[in-house]
Amino acid sequence: MTATRVEEPVERMCSIKTEEQSTTLAGSALIHEGRARFIGGTTPALENKRQIMAERVVVSVGGHSRPFTAISDPR
Repeated sequence: MTATRVEEPVERMCSIKTEEQSTTLAGSALIHEGRARFIGGTTPALENKRQIMAERVVVSVGGHSRPFTAISDPR
């Protein structure tokens, strides 16, 4: 790929302001539904009993980044 062919899509993605917009542009869906559990390999069931079937599922559990702190071995 030439630099221009790579640069244009990267600039377009960076110009998108929200995660939902960039996710949709990538051909995916961003679903905020609270708790869920897997009832099959790629089938999560949500709190509201809704089931989502997909070829691939990415789960984000939230949280905040923090610096890594090594735990010393008590031995």
